[in-house]
Amino acid sequence: LRERLEDVVNALATGDNVLLYPSGRLSRTGHESIGNSSGLHMVLSRLPDTPVILMRTRGLWGSSFSCAGGAKPDLKTGILGGMKTLLKRGLFFCPRRAVTIECELAPDDFPRNADRQTLNRWLGNWYNRHGAEEVTRVPY
Repeated sequence: LRERLEDVVNALATGDNVLLYPSGRLSRTGHESIGNSSGLHMVLSRLPDTPVILMRTRGLWGSSFSCAGGAKPDLKTGILGGMKTLLKRGLFFCPRRAVTIECELAPDDFPRNADRQTLNRWLGNWYNRHGAEEVTRVPY
């Protein structure tokens, strides 16, 4: 993990863009939990002026690629199930779900120089601003 974060710091230092999930894992509930994760804090402690764009995704909780079924999703099963649905229903008649992706430049109150707990608490509040996500099942 430490080596991967070093790769992130090096990539950012050379001008690359990086997508970093602060919690580092799939959500186990419809509520985002940053917990005690330290990746973003470590990156910002090394590169404090790094531009941060916050992204919040909603509408995927309950999909075949979420943990809403109580276990980690199986990629192969999810892809095969999607392919079967595509073959049975055709592209235009496949089930759809409403998914929103919000992107926001880190606001002025973003605690980029704060301790890890303060940063993670702020991120948790930002990600969960709209409350816990309800399970959305799409019929096949």
